[in-house]
Amino acid sequence: MASSTFDAATAATITALRAKLTPADPRDGITAIALLHRTRHVAHWTTKREAESALRTLRMRGLNVDKDIRVMPGCCTLPLRCRVITKLGEFGETLLMAKDGSWVAGQLLPERPDDHGAIWLPYESAEQGETIPPTFTHITTTVLCAGRTERYKTKSNGSCGRYVRSEDSMARCTCEWECFGSTRAEAQAAARVHRAEAA
Repeated sequence: MASSTFDAATAATITALRAKLTPADPRDGITAIALLHRTRHVAHWTTKREAESALRTLRMRGLNVDKDIRVMPGCCTLPLRCRVITKLGEFGETLLMAKDGSWVAGQLLPERPDDHGAIWLPYESAEQGETIPPTFTHITTTVLCAGRTERYKTKSNGSCGRYVRSEDSMARCTCEWECFGSTRAEAQAAARVHRAEAA
């Protein structure tokens, strides 16, 4: 009984320490990001659907598949609402996405009651045109080959069998890597090896 109480207390202490060490997300709790000082690279979309569609198109190519990416409300001018795509940088800065998937670094100030959102200020390097390249992830898919052929398969005892479709398959990756296999399992195994080597 005493050891379980000790384990629970230790787990609670470790959880509290992790919460203290994890940097707070500056995007939590804000109503909008005010783009009063945005650079020419920062992109904004009219609706959330347009922003999500643009992000989905990039992700099909393996770009910006990070889990902490958010589509958030923005404010370009006082009456105009828009949507921006955001991500946290390595040092806690707030990155805004450009149309090509690259990121523009800046600082997100805390939202004040009289403001129309949390003001985003680009870094000096971002104002001079410097962007951070999009992150790339190797995403593989396995499909049956379109031109599959039929072959005659005899039974295990040598008696008459039947014609069956071949299981020729192909594995593809977002980096344009391709591999063919005689079965789908073979192609999937090759894709797993490719992802492990690329990591």
